[in-house]
Formats: sequence, C-alpha cells, structure tokens
Amino acid sequence: MSDALAIPGQDLEETPVLNPNIEEDTLRKLYHKIAVILSQLSRPTSTRIGSLIEGSNGQLSVAGRPITQNMNSMIQLANIPKAVLPEPHQTYESADGWYTASAEMHMAQLLFQHNDLVRSENDCRNKYVARFLFHYLAKQGQLSSFGFSDDDWSAQSRVSKFTCAMPKESDGFRLWCDDLRPVNLLVNQEDDIIAAIDWEFTYVAPMQFSLDPPWWLLLEALEMWSQGIDDWADLYNERLTTWLLAMEDTENDETRTSPFKLSDYIRESWSSVLDGKEANDQSLMLRYGTMLAFCAKASLGTAAVVAFQQRAWLVIRHKMARIDTVDSIFTANTDIFSLLTWSSIKKAKIGTLIAIYCWITPLVVVLTSETLSVVVGSRVVNGTCPNVRTLNFSNEKSFYWRNRTQIDGLYLIPVSEWNSTYPGDIDTLAEPSKFDYWSRPSQQWQDMIASRVALSNEPLVRKGTGEEICSSSWNCSYVLNFVAPGYKCEKLASGIDSKVQSLGQSTPPFNTSVLAPSGDMVYHAVNDLGEYGDSQIPSDDSGFPKQSPPFPKNLGAFRTEPIMWIGYCTVEDYSKSQPNSEDVEGWHTAYTPVIFGCEHYEVNYTIQFDYVGGVQSHKVLHRDYLRKPSDVGEYRLTGAYHSLGYALRRIFNGTTTMPRYDVQSKLLLTPLIDRLNYLPVKNLPEAIVQMYENMIISLLAEPSINVVSWASNGEPSGAAKGGPSTNYPCQKQRYTNVFEYNKVQLLAVYAASIALATAAVLLGLQAYREEGRMRDMKPSSIIAASRASELHESGVKGEARIGYGLVEENGRNVRSFGVEGNVTQQQSQRVY
Repeated sequence: MSDALAIPGQDLEETPVLNPNIEEDTLRKLYHKIAVILSQLSRPTSTRIGSLIEGSNGQLSVAGRPITQNMNSMIQLANIPKAVLPEPHQTYESADGWYTASAEMHMAQLLFQHNDLVRSENDCRNKYVARFLFHYLAKQGQLSSFGFSDDDWSAQSRVSKFTCAMPKESDGFRLWCDDLRPVNLLVNQEDDIIAAIDWEFTYVAPMQFSLDPPWWLLLEALEMWSQGIDDWADLYNERLTTWLLAMEDTENDETRTSPFKLSDYIRESWSSVLDGKEANDQSLMLRYGTMLAFCAKASLGTAAVVAFQQRAWLVIRHKMARIDTVDSIFTANTDIFSLLTWSSIKKAKIGTLIAIYCWITPLVVVLTSETLSVVVGSRVVNGTCPNVRTLNFSNEKSFYWRNRTQIDGLYLIPVSEWNSTYPGDIDTLAEPSKFDYWSRPSQQWQDMIASRVALSNEPLVRKGTGEEICSSSWNCSYVLNFVAPGYKCEKLASGIDSKVQSLGQSTPPFNTSVLAPSGDMVYHAVNDLGEYGDSQIPSDDSGFPKQSPPFPKNLGAFRTEPIMWIGYCTVEDYSKSQPNSEDVEGWHTAYTPVIFGCEHYEVNYTIQFDYVGGVQSHKVLHRDYLRKPSDVGEYRLTGAYHSLGYALRRIFNGTTTMPRYDVQSKLLLTPLIDRLNYLPVKNLPEAIVQMYENMIISLLAEPSINVVSWASNGEPSGAAKGGPSTNYPCQKQRYTNVFEYNKVQLLAVYAASIALATAAVLLGLQAYREEGRMRDMKPSSIIAASRASELHESGVKGEARIGYGLVEENGRNVRSFGVEGNVTQQQSQRVY
C-alpha cells in the first residue's frame, strides 16, 4: 500500500514519502481501505489490557503482558534488563494502571540506557521530569480522562471544550497494533488489500490509542521529517481532513452500530493538539529578557566592584592591618573565604556589604528571567463577522408562491402553503373572486424544524455555522434584534376546586374538575378552539374550490388566533411513583391541578448568540410583547405567524388519562414529560415558551427559508455564503499563548538592585573625594603602592601590621604601603 501512496519512482533505499501530487479521490479511496482494517481491528473488546494467549482448548484470551514495539526496542537495542518489564502474565484492568506501568519502564530506561538516550544535562533533566509527571498523573488516575469531556483537570480543558465522552472501562479496551502502517499492507493490482503482515506487536490496549490520529498519513514520521515540525504539521493537517472523510465513509458503510465514531474522536484529538499555537518567537522573547537581565547584572556589578575598590583603599589609608587582613579586604568581592574573614569584616564593614552585593548580583538574572512566562490568554477583538443571519418576517409580505425568488439557483421556501380560487396567475386585484388563501404550514417548517426541535427541545444548528461566521479557531458573539411570534403564558388556576380566572375576555373551556384528583386526567389541553379550518371550502385535489364564485365572505380569513388552554397536574416528588387511580392510597393528596393559558403575540426579541468551539448557544436578553398577530391587512405575514404557532399547538394538544397513563398527545414525544408517571414537567408554561423560541431560532438552521435574512441588510440570504456586505458587528475571541510579566517581582528585583548599586556608588564616590584620586587594582597601581623597601619585613614577620600612607624612603616621603610605625596616616572615627 505504501507504493500506491508514495512518490512514483522514489529510490528504494529512501524512506517513502506521500506523493504530494496524488489525486484527492485516489487518496481518499486508499485511506478508506486502510480505515476498514482499523475499524475491524477496533471491534473486539476486552475487560483487561494485555496480549492474546492461546489456551490448551484453542481459545484466545487476554492473559499475558502487553508486548509493545517500545518494549522490544528497550531489550534488543538498549540492552536494558528484562526484569524492567512487567511479569509475563501481568494484565491490567484499567488504562491508568497500564499508563503507570509504562511510565515506570520509561523511568527505568533513563536509568539503564547509556547510549544515544540523552544529549546533555538539560536534556536528561527534561526527560526525567516528563517521565515523572506522566507517572504521577497516571497514578492519580487522570490520564485516562485527558482530552475527553470528562477532563476537568488539565490546562487544555480550560482552553478547549471537549465534547467526546471518555470510553467506559467495560468498552474501552480494543485491539491495537503498534506497527500497523501502509508498508505492512499487501495489495493487488487494483490496490485492494489482500493481506496485513507483522502483527507481533498487537495487544489489547486502552481505547485512547485508537482514537488518536494515525502518525503515518504522510508515511514519514514527524521526527524524521527533514523540513521540520511546522511543515510536517501543515501537510498532516491537510491530509487528516481526507483521512477523516475516509473514516466517515467507512462508518457510514458499516451496518453495525457503535457507541462512538472514531472520526469524531480523531478530529477532536487533533484539534486539541493544534489549539493554542498563536504565540510566536517565544524563545526569542525569553532570550531578550535574559539578555536585558544579564546586561543589568553586568552594569550594576561593575559599578559595585569599582566602589568596592575605592572603599578598600580608603580603609588601608586610615587603618593598620595584618597582611592577611589586607588581602581579605581587597579580595572579598572575588574570594568567598576572604569575605568570611572576621578581621576584614571588622576593619571594612561597608566594603564587606558592597562585596556581598557583588556576590548576589547574579540573582538579578535568575529572578528577572522568571518574571516572563507564557500562559494561556484570550484575545478579544470588537469588529465584524460575515454571514450573520437574522429573521425578517416582513419578507413574507412580498412572497408570491407562483413566482418564487431564487438565490444562486435555489428557490426560497415559505413557512406556509397556499390554496387559490384561480389556477392561473393573479396579476390584478380587479376581480375579487381571484385570490390566494392560507392552506397549512409548509412541510419544511413543520416536519424538518418544528417536529425535530420538539423531540429534543434544543435549537437546530446548521453544520459549520460557527466556522462560517467566526472563522477557524475563533469564538464569537453578537446580538440580534428581530420581530417574530412568541407565546405569553399566564397561570389561571392552581389547586383543587380553585376558581379559574379569565384570560383577557376569554374564559377557559374547562376547570380543575377534569384534572386529578377530582377527575381522571393529569393533562388536558384544548388548543384548537377557533382554529382555521383544514378545509375552508370543498376543493379538488389541487386546492381549487369546486363551487363557482361568489365564494363565502370569510373564505381564508383568520377570524381568531387560538389560545392554548392547558391544564396539568404537579406532584411534590417526580422521582417517585404516583397513585394512578382514586382507589390507590394517596390519590387525593398527591396531585395539584394547574390551569394556564398561552396567547400568541408578535414579539420584539433581543437575543445574544455565542459560538464557542463552533458550538452555538443563545440567551434571550429581552422580550417585548407588541401585539397579537391579527392584522388581516397583512395577510401573508399573519399566515406565517399562524403557521409557526400552529405547529406548537398541534404538539401540545391532547390529554393524558389515568389509570392506564393513556397519553393522547404528541407531548409524549418531547422531553417535557416525565417517563415515570407521564406527568408534564413542573414548570410547563416556561418550558412551552422556551420550546417555541427554540423553534423560531431553529429557522436560522435552514437559510433557504424565506424569512432567514442577512442581519446587515434584512434581505433574504439563501443558502450561499455572503460577501463583505454581510458583515455584522460582533465580538471575536480566541485563546492563545500570551506573554505574562510578573511586574511586582520584576520591578522589585530591579529597584532593589539599582538602589543597592546606587548606594555602593555613592559610598565609592565619598571614598574617592577623601582620597583625591580614583584607585584601582591594576598592576601599575599595586607597584606604585609598594615602593617602600621595608615591606620585605612583612613577609618575615607574619604578625606585622601594614597600612597605606606617607613612608620615608631615601630621605623623601612617598605614598606606599608600609609597616606600622613607619607610615603616617590620616586618622578618622568614621565607619569604613
């Protein structure tokens, strides 16, 4: 198989590399054939991790230690003792148990292998720390959840929102081959796989092994890629897209059901690896900081050394000391033993302090370098996002079903279907008998959107919407304001025999007597009083009236918008089984009847949409109830509102009767009913309002619907992507690596260093003023200071005390070191 994938005519001595010019369809077909092998390999399951051993009865069982390619290399190539490996019959019951054993083997490898394992002291330290941390996390039981939705401990989990659940231990161990790659797959002339070889490193492993992207998509491994990691990653990411499509083809072809899809896990695994790669030149920035700290250390240290020399000369000029004390005074900044000499400390207290500062100046480099770190941060940009859609129901006013609008060749879809009194085009309203009238909600709205939302009570989201609006690797949010229908519910009665209030001028068609415990129903909804008739007039199959004009005056008229009259029962504890008839004890005290009514309004919505990791969520910030949709003059708009409300009313219409839990309502198909006692949820009015809003928002998932429009201009959008004209204000955010300074530590270290260096310089300047000249430790200065001939006595008498001053030499006074008694010094009581 590697020959089919590799560059044609490549030298056989070279490692094969994926042909960069291979056709996409060809690559996808070849990947698909390999994916079939991997899919088959992942089917057998086991409750333990280990290798397969054939028993005396010919049956295979997981009864031996895992045999990995790395374990073989450790013994064969690194000459590591076999005692490092697990016992021959050692198996593992958890993924973390196997990870712990693997970490222990790698730590032992670091101890025993002496050839080609580490390149330097730092490399050895880094590898030891990595192995130690891996071993620690494995023993804590955390590695098995890493990268899954169960991961709540890693830094990556705070940056990326994982969606794939961790495989259960009972389903988490699958066959895995360390060495399975295209070069081990034999194919025929049609490139069909006829055999797979080299299975010696096959064992039952944690499911995480199978869920990671395969390393061999480019045939060459990352560590062997000559162009570097960035080039490899870019090419790999491109080919991974093809591999995932091939995996999805394989999964779609399979008849068996699986608790997970490998393609979903692989996609998320690779995305988490690429996440947080924004920071550039991190090493360069860190080196800049280190260079600045080094320069500061060098400058401040040099200034302190010069000041120290002035103080040392000042001490010797005013005091007598033994020769060893003089040595210590002058070398305290370079010799640690001189610094610790008590006699020099007493003679030169200030000089000793300056010398201590010279010794600690390297801490400037250490402490300031630690103030710059790379952390995960967020970048927020207030700008615009393309392809933002909203809802504009005024588009329904101009929708004409005989001449439907097309965008990019696709017809826009209404939310309503229409009948007509005339089969031809109606270009004029001159003839009152020729008009269109509302028939029913469109199938696209009722079956593709409303019914699907009812099943999950979650808004529908079109695949790829997040990336289309926010762009890859960005999160974004924006606020939409649009007018759409909405329900407003009001509680009218609560409690046994309670008085039922009116809703405006309307009275509910039933009271609490039909509900338990007085009646035998726990749910009773009448949502079709005054509903638009399904058949407005006898018509043929095409919807045209059979009778001739004139037609009834109210044909097609929306005389009223039905109110949702709903009664239901609540209980104290929904987790317990409740009495199902009045013959059962507790029937009369278990149920509380509630009646409420919901009216259809035109609502001005303010909604915030958020896309995080490509996943859409929304929050209704404000609802402004404007009016009930009863304006017949805007018939098409009213028809659109009626279509939307009709779908909701149809779902909640019906009853639930005891004692047989006879649910005669589509409420049974929704999440708003308890599956133990078949009671509606306790907060049913709020839940209905939310479900209807989820239905309204789900219209955005089908851009070909006529009311879906560009947020920037209100024009119908269609299914195609928009250009710059569709940009809409939004806030974009993404997590990235950012540099962070510990400013307090940075300023404190530099402030303290500069302050101490300044103090030392001032003390040095004071010594310079007294001396009248700048002193140093150059050889010429030392020679000039030791011209007195009697200095040889100091080498004979170790206890002799010397000082610096005026010494008589050959009848004249010279400045030089001299033995006590022969030197004239200036006396002072100041501290030195």
